Amino acid sequence: MTFNDKSIAREIVRWGLEHYPNLLITSGFNLNGVVLIDIAVRAGYRGEVVFVDTGSHFPETLQTRDAIAEQYPAVLVVTLRADAEAAKIRCGSEDCCANRKVAPLRRYMSAYRPDALLNARSRFQASTRRDLSAVDASGEYPKINPLAYWERSDLEAYAIDHRLPVNPLYWQGFLSIGCAPVTRKVERGESVRAGRWEGQPKTECGLWFGDQAL
Repeated sequence: MTFNDKSIAREIVRWGLEHYPNLLITSGFNLNGVVLIDIAVRAGYRGEVVFVDTGSHFPETLQTRDAIAEQYPAVLVVTLRADAEAAKIRCGSEDCCANRKVAPLRRYMSAYRPDALLNARSRFQASTRRDLSAVDASGEYPKINPLAYWERSDLEAYAIDHRLPVNPLYWQGFLSIGCAPVTRKVERGESVRAGRWEGQPKTECGLWFGDQAL
């Protein structure tokens, strides 16, 4: 199988299910995430879709989560939340992502013990992702990335063609949607993740890159 062919995303998911039967999807319900869920379900995925509710998400993001749960009854959408102490940490502070996002997912995965993660990242999204491959064995868990070689236009066309419940903020210019206090619209000519953590050196929450990487 030639994994760098955009046309075989569904086959990559099937390959992942064959080699890692206990796959797990984690999603923030951005455009990439919604497309991945649709492709995965069509390929036979019947596992969980895990969402970490930091308490600071846009209402539209929570509405998208609920729309996904309704449209795809074949999967179970699971919402995680930080513990009471972590929930007190100010959104956007240095320790916020590690405690309100990464820690709840780490606890969940320690109990769930997935074989691998089915991930929605694409190379075009950021410089930290430019070498992304369809199968990534680095980190604590193997990661299957069926959308690694997709472009933004591919994702948008797929979502429109299949009438997917895309977060309405995306079409308003929020091309990468995180917590509301640290997410803004992306201006013409900026990278898709330019609207995340403006004025801060960080470009990733720590789930897949850095000291907190899973």
